[in-house]
Formats: sequence, structure tokens, C-alpha cells
Amino acid sequence: MKEFVKMTLAVIAGLFIFGFVAFFLSFAMIGAVAALGESQPVMPREAVLKIDMSTFTLSEQSIEANPMDVLMAGGTAVESLGIYNAINAINAAAADPAVKFIYMKPDGLSGGTAQIEEFRKALVNFRKSGKAIVSYIENPGNGSYYLASVSDKIFMTPHDGAMNTFTGLSSQMIFLKDLLDRLGVNVQLIRHGKYKSAGEMFVRNSSSKENMQQNEEMVGAMWDSWSSAIAESRGLKKEDIDRMLDEMELVFPKDFLEKGLVDELLTQDQLEDKLAMLYMTDSYKDVQSISIQDYAMLNTAGN
Repeated sequence: MKEFVKMTLAVIAGLFIFGFVAFFLSFAMIGAVAALGESQPVMPREAVLKIDMSTFTLSEQSIEANPMDVLMAGGTAVESLGIYNAINAINAAAADPAVKFIYMKPDGLSGGTAQIEEFRKALVNFRKSGKAIVSYIENPGNGSYYLASVSDKIFMTPHDGAMNTFTGLSSQMIFLKDLLDRLGVNVQLIRHGKYKSAGEMFVRNSSSKENMQQNEEMVGAMWDSWSSAIAESRGLKKEDIDRMLDEMELVFPKDFLEKGLVDELLTQDQLEDKLAMLYMTDSYKDVQSISIQDYAMLNTAGN
């Protein structure tokens, strides 16, 4: 009986201590979340506008990262930056004497095709202000290089082993007929016309000729637009870009340099020296920067 009482008291004491600790931890968590939610960016007197595409998603509307998600992700949760706010920030930076130039890291780009194209147009207009755009690539991709190509200078890591997905645009189609047949699901599709393919995925196990044709036309038109813009920005021919990708000539960073797709291969330390020089200071430690998310927030609040 004494042992039972001891065990019972020990359990009660343990629950009490656990509840006490959880109570104070919850208050600390709430305080941290409130601090994250209330923090306001500060614009330095002179700054570089930093665009790190891995830290936000280009979307139709801006959605702040949930403070709880930020805590759970160790302070690196990705937020959504509305395309209107992004373009407004770039246009404001072009006219803002406090913004010296743009430093862009296009790797990790996330967003729809329309948003990416509008974002690039805003960067083109920014260059017309006479200010520079500098990009640094480590893992080139189709969209990320499309954005980077607008830059005055494109730098790339000299280290081999990066993930290169700059291979041209493609698309995938999914067909569910075989799966639905196994599940005993019979889909009745009513359509009129050869190119009415929205419901094909439910009634076929492969693409129709018409659907394949229109899909190829769509992807081809998108790539023609992107590759032409890349070629024009880099002083190349569109055919040269297509050949590089078709014949898999871009494997290592030195290939990008030799083909004229980047201007110089730099380590992180060498890049920082370049940025310090553009900022007109002796040390990278003196370079002040502001993220496009924070700059967009300041400009939205000021409107």
C-alpha cells in the first residue's frame, strides 16, 4: 500500500511540474511570436536591395509567414510576396537614392510563369534607371537563369557538383484511366471538338494526338519567349541557347563561363569583395542591405 501511495504521489508531482514548465514555455512562445509579428524593418541610409528568391514565393497576393511557422522552421519560413508589391518595390528602388544597386540570388525561385515574367520586366525597367543588378548563381535552373540573365553581371560559383536544371522547359501529363478501372470507377465524359482535352486524364491512359499537339505548342511558345529574352540579354543567338541545351554542353560552371552565360566564377569571399567594391567601401562588413520583402513592406506602409 505504501508503494502505491508513493507511486501515485510521484505521478501527481511529475504532472504538476510538467504543467508548470509547459505554462511558462507557452508564455515564452507567445512572446516570441508576438515579437516576430510586430517587428518592423528599418531602411539604412544607403543599402543594397537584396533579392533572395529562395526566401519567398512570387504569388498573386502577399501573405506574411505565420510566426509559428517561422519558429518551427528556425526563423527561415518562406512567405508569399505578391507580384504587385514586388514590382512596386523594384520601381520604388529605381527612384530611391538610398538604394545603390540590386544583388539577386535567383536560385530557389518559386512562382507562376506569369509572375516570373512580370518580375523580370520590372528588373529590366530598374536597369533603365542607371543602377546595376548583380546576380550570383550556385544551382542554375530555367526560371532562375531567366531572371539572372537580366543582370549587368552574372557571377557563378566555381565549385563543381551543383544541381543544374537549366535544361529547357517541359511538361508532364497524368492519366488515371488504368487506376480508375482497377478501382471500378467508370467516368462518363461528354465533350465536343478535337481539342477539348480537360477530361482526358480520366478516360485515357495516354495523350490524344490533339492534346499532345496543343501541349507542345504551349511549351514551345513559352520557351521561345524565355530563350529569346536570355539570348538578347547575353548577346547570343537563340539558336546558340537551344544548341547548348540540346547537346548538353552545360555541365560544369566553366561551361557556363566559356559559353558566355556568366561573366565570372567567384567563391563566396570573392563575391563579397565584388559587392564591397560596388558599394564603394573597403570591407563587406560595411555593406548594408535590405531584403525585397522588407523594402516592399516599407513602401506598402508608406502608400
